[in-house]
Amino acid sequence: MNKTREIPWQSILKNWMKKPRSIVYSRYFPYLPGRIAHYLHIESLKLRKERVQWLINLIIKYDIQEIDERFYELLPMEKAERESFQTPL
Repeated sequence: MNKTREIPWQSILKNWMKKPRSIVYSRYFPYLPGRIAHYLHIESLKLRKERVQWLINLIIKYDIQEIDERFYELLPMEKAERESFQTPL
């Protein structure tokens, strides 16, 4: 007992993508670093899914701690990507 093991964040995030309401009730939610937990703890399910997708894209390159440490540095990438995909009116 009392052994630590790595949490499989990629598969957890994929499951959260399917059920965004369950994120805050998940047994893994308390293990999220502070900034990321706060970022995902919002009312809008649409926005919550977008944010989980953003994390899924980042978790490929960075681990969860590094995403938390570089959160504000990585966050503008999401906004820039979203603006580049929108079509002008």
